[in-house]
Amino acid sequence: MPNMYTPAGWANTDLFFTDPAPIVIAFGGRGIGKTYGVLKHLLEEEIPFLYMRRTQKNIEMLELDAMNPFQPLNRDLGRDISMYKAGKFFYGFYETQTDEKTGKRHASGPMIAPAVSLSSFCRGIDGVEYDVLVYDEFIPQKIDKKMRGEGDAFLNAVESIQRNRAIQGRPQLKCILLSNTNSLDNDVLQALGAVEATDKLVRKGRSYGRFFGDSLAVYLFKDSPISEAKKDLAIYKVAQDQEFLDMALGNDFSASTYEHVESRSLDQYRPLVSIGKLTVYMHKTEDLFYVVPGVKAEERYTTLKNDFAAFKRDFQFLRIAIYDREVYYSSAAVKVAFERIWEV
Repeated sequence: MPNMYTPAGWANTDLFFTDPAPIVIAFGGRGIGKTYGVLKHLLEEEIPFLYMRRTQKNIEMLELDAMNPFQPLNRDLGRDISMYKAGKFFYGFYETQTDEKTGKRHASGPMIAPAVSLSSFCRGIDGVEYDVLVYDEFIPQKIDKKMRGEGDAFLNAVESIQRNRAIQGRPQLKCILLSNTNSLDNDVLQALGAVEATDKLVRKGRSYGRFFGDSLAVYLFKDSPISEAKKDLAIYKVAQDQEFLDMALGNDFSASTYEHVESRSLDQYRPLVSIGKLTVYMHKTEDLFYVVPGVKAEERYTTLKNDFAAFKRDFQFLRIAIYDREVYYSSAAVKVAFERIWEV
């Protein structure tokens, strides 16, 4: 088990760079040093990297000093790194100089790192010179709009940056994805197979695990000393939203993620239908359903467009059963996948 925190109590993000997994996903409470630690390591080790956020608006807001992810590092390291526009949809982080005559600030020297958004990322970009991709705040908040195909867009972005470096004998691109525990229902997590991986850690009470032959590492920063020190702040005392408190201080996924998730014996159930890689069981005597992984029913539907539409037409009653609280799930990963079918 790695030492998850520094002696000062901050998230030990240096672990990400020594981890053998090329893809690292880190969940942590608010303000525990995830982004700070990653950017500090990259600067100090002079590692070429790209910085990514979800939307172009997210990127453009970083021009404001208050939103600049380097601002805390500027204060602590005596640097002055800010973001400047370098093209129509292209921004970059540079050291800043102030003109003595005009007092205006401007970019100075070479670009430290490009700042790109997933929503406007160009698939043809040649990112072979970059060794690390930092995708910050990759899980949206409740108020943020979902984007169709985020998972596919991220895979395409990584493929574009990665190019043929593995064939050329170079190390794989290191992808570091950072977020709070806003939700497990996320396209990028789904695309990386990380919903099930993260759910396994949560259910086993573990903080770290590697999956898919060490291709993916997941960190859950639980019991943060920084979060513990912050719990007496007024905002956390007056907040009535328990899910916010669980996320911000406890680094826990929302209770709704695990609602109706439990282990059940299949003795009283019979297989009803399989859709994709899931099977729905129906209780023999009650109006209850249980969803498990695997293809185990005689009646089967694929997730191809027409078959998928036919399933939703023929089994519309399952959507109603969800709202009637009659559907249970073997894991949170199964719940996320099944409810996505119905866009619940």
